Amino acid sequence: METNCPREIGGEFSLPTEYLYRNPTNQFPKYSRYARRILLTSGRAALGLIVRSLKLDKRDEVLLPSYLCREILDPFWEEHVRLTFYRVDDTLNMGTDDIEDKISKNTKALLFIHYFGFPQPATEKIRWLSSRRGIFLIEDLVQSFLTTFHGKPLGSAGDATVSSYRKWIPVPDGALLGINNVGFHVLPASKSSRDAQLCAKNRIHAMKLKGEYLSRRSVPKHLFREAFTAADNYLSTTPVRISDYSRAMLDRFDFEAIITRRRSNFRRLLRASNRFKTVKPIHNDLPAGVCPLGFPVLIRNRNAMKRALIKNHIYPPIHWRLPIGISKRDFPVSWRVSDHILTLPIDQRYDTTDMDFVADTLREIEGAP
Repeated sequence: METNCPREIGGEFSLPTEYLYRNPTNQFPKYSRYARRILLTSGRAALGLIVRSLKLDKRDEVLLPSYLCREILDPFWEEHVRLTFYRVDDTLNMGTDDIEDKISKNTKALLFIHYFGFPQPATEKIRWLSSRRGIFLIEDLVQSFLTTFHGKPLGSAGDATVSSYRKWIPVPDGALLGINNVGFHVLPASKSSRDAQLCAKNRIHAMKLKGEYLSRRSVPKHLFREAFTAADNYLSTTPVRISDYSRAMLDRFDFEAIITRRRSNFRRLLRASNRFKTVKPIHNDLPAGVCPLGFPVLIRNRNAMKRALIKNHIYPPIHWRLPIGISKRDFPVSWRVSDHILTLPIDQRYDTTDMDFVADTLREIEGAP
């Protein structure tokens, strides 16, 4: 068992039982304004419901960005849909010329992602292009659901949108399928399932264990890690309604305070980044309205840096390791980003003192022989 550890930065959330006794903040509806909304267990379940409702077949084609995670592909693979990928640049902005070139008579849907909380600059062009060509537009807000653009929350461009909450707030499950296209008929979602119940139960258990580990070090670290892994084994694309626990929690979070803290932490690391030698931020500014998921950077020797950070109790995820379906020959920029990217944690659990520790640790590792 590890003892006398410094504060850990990053990793899964622990369970904040104090939220259960808070009065509702009534802030959640601001970030879920759609013609229709369906709260589900996970982002992959929400995407799975969209794909099933579209009733695509093997002849149909869907355009996807060349920078994504495997979990986005699973719902399409399960329905045997043909996938075509389009380019993104080294700041993860989508290549609209490449999209236009790849649209065919079989293109039935197009998915685009707002990465790390930053809106896609070409959102309006893609909405216009999709509408003109009769293509169903799926807007992925999993990394950006708290971002506003021109004073309004993201999510108005797509015929349907997908958000997910576990990377943002301490809930065991939760995602939103938002529908802007009132003519889109969505198949019904199950109220519950054995897998969904086991996933939520295991995740709540894991979050409790992590809380005990962080507060008293009375639990070995491997126990909560194993519990989180057990929970993930029950994730699926089957559309199931959100758990009662998570639904009740959504109304109790102070999302405005979360946005403020994440922006403050991002700015702190951004100011420190001009002293980094081998670490390059993907974004060199923080536009108004952006609520960042993390602080994404590119590092020449990414894997060694991650190991060194973990030794210092900083746990940065990799968003993402690309699936094998993405061609290295056709999408070298996507692979170059994937091979070097690391996301430094900046969420609301931490303050600027923690960000200073992250920055100082990075510089020490860079200077090590």
